[in-house]
Amino acid sequence: MRRMQGAGGGEAARPNMPYTTIMTTLDRLFRKNLVSRRMCDRAYIYSPRVSCQEWKDKVARDVVAKFLAGPQTSREALIACLLEAVSQQDALLLQELEKRMRSTAYSDRQTSPPPPERPKSTI
Repeated sequence: MRRMQGAGGGEAARPNMPYTTIMTTLDRLFRKNLVSRRMCDRAYIYSPRVSCQEWKDKVARDVVAKFLAGPQTSREALIACLLEAVSQQDALLLQELEKRMRSTAYSDRQTSPPPPERPKSTI
């Protein structure tokens, strides 16, 4: 079995799982466009295409999108949990979000056309 290089490219890593499992996993990550690979001699060298933070952001966006696509109760529960967590962790951030929401609502009212007039009743 070929020796696998550690993350630093130095000492060989000795994984606790079979080589074929690792290579299958890397191939799947390559097909999902999460890693790139290049041929060096007779072996592939793999590199990440996204940073850890980019991956975390994508996962968070996907989770939120799934909740928001669900029933009304799921959306309400998600927003309530997020607001509670933010208020416990960072009160200033919560205030800033509230200001943004108010200014967005205000600017929406300013740019929206007036509602159409109702026809007058002839009764």
